[in-house]
Amino acid sequence: MVSQAGLDDGEKKRVKNIVSSESKNKHYEEKKESCEVKNSAVSVMAKETQEESCDSIDHQVIFPSYPLNSNFSQDEFLLYSRMMEANGLRFELSVTSMLRATKFKPFQKKLYTPINFGSTLHTGPHMRGYWFATLSLFLATVGWFSITPMMIHIREEIGICDNQENIGDGKTQCICADVCKRTIDYLKVISLISSTIMVLLAGGLIEKFGPKNVQCALLFLGAFFIASVSLIQNVTGLIIVDLLVSTLGAGFLTSLFWISLLFDSQIFGIVSGTALGWGSLGGLIANMVMPPLERWTKNWRTAFLIPAAIMLLFSIIMYFLSQDTPIGRIKVQRDLKKDRVLLRDYLKCILDYRVCILSIQYGASFGAEITMNSELAPHFHDYFGLSLMLSGWLLSGYVGMNIFARCLGGYFSDYMHLRMGVRGRLWAQFVFLCCGGISLLTFGYMETEQGYLKAFIVMLFF
Repeated sequence: MVSQAGLDDGEKKRVKNIVSSESKNKHYEEKKESCEVKNSAVSVMAKETQEESCDSIDHQVIFPSYPLNSNFSQDEFLLYSRMMEANGLRFELSVTSMLRATKFKPFQKKLYTPINFGSTLHTGPHMRGYWFATLSLFLATVGWFSITPMMIHIREEIGICDNQENIGDGKTQCICADVCKRTIDYLKVISLISSTIMVLLAGGLIEKFGPKNVQCALLFLGAFFIASVSLIQNVTGLIIVDLLVSTLGAGFLTSLFWISLLFDSQIFGIVSGTALGWGSLGGLIANMVMPPLERWTKNWRTAFLIPAAIMLLFSIIMYFLSQDTPIGRIKVQRDLKKDRVLLRDYLKCILDYRVCILSIQYGASFGAEITMNSELAPHFHDYFGLSLMLSGWLLSGYVGMNIFARCLGGYFSDYMHLRMGVRGRLWAQFVFLCCGGISLLTFGYMETEQGYLKAFIVMLFF
């Protein structure tokens, strides 16, 4: 430092400028060194990501240029998109900066392949993931509800009918009004508890292992659970098997989470509504297909082996031909914006009053739907005196509403979200819950004299 003693005003001013210049240069050098360290870290990250992704980069996307001073997650998305650009590849759907699709195209104008399944795993991960999530949910609900239409055969063979001593003559039908009915009601409660516990556990498993792996595990193990129905010999065996089969109910959560990683929030309503709606048709198919399978195989035990085999094969195919996100396997820091999966955070989320409110609303809507899937056919049979076949077809008509009802609900929710934000989705939920409640109350007051047809029409509005 130059001493300023004995200097005139001009020289003092000159020395002051020199000192100021030296300070700025020093600050610039420190900032430059910091930038070099940051760029070095980004380069290390880029190298690691490239090593993980180079095997899967066959086809991908052309993206606009982004600055390299973004956060770690954004840099990884950017790196992946630039690697795709370097290979002259692009996604089949337009995507956001997080590579999530902004459009939903489940079908395409091709006569030989009308379903848009994605040309390859890398150029079409969004629609391929959507269809795997939907079809896996469909198979899960088939397995979940497969026991219900076969209960008339199961209850006779395990000996829980109220007139069991007369069943052996081959002519007497099972009467299920007292002990038998209570046993089946207890079974339904146990099934609900099992599926609820599995859904709670699935939340943490999905974050740790990814939705694809969890869904594959559900179907793979579920296939053995469904096959074990053929081994039932008594009430205890029925309870144990039903506990295991009910774990397939967690497939709803897995599919919903999977879709959220592939599609932008602006279209999440229509995409998730369509997936859950079409996936729920498994309950319809189970009621329609299981009785004919029993007649075809001439043994209700053998009939359960067919859906079990299909689920097993599909789980293996899904494992090798799908992925969690457009990039690949899920990463908590990148995709969920948090450091790690902690049980403490999970419990905190469950105890949040807003989560509890949404859980009650979901139970009032989807919970009521599951109850109707189990009780509607017996209600029409016992209360209106319809045949089992006609009651089953009426149930199929009710479940078949999922083809478009959930899609419309998702579309309306997205529309309200665009106009009012999150509050718009809340208003959509409020309107649909009110309409569903009115339909259920009206259905409950339908008398036998009014006929089953009017009751069925009222039920459709639920």
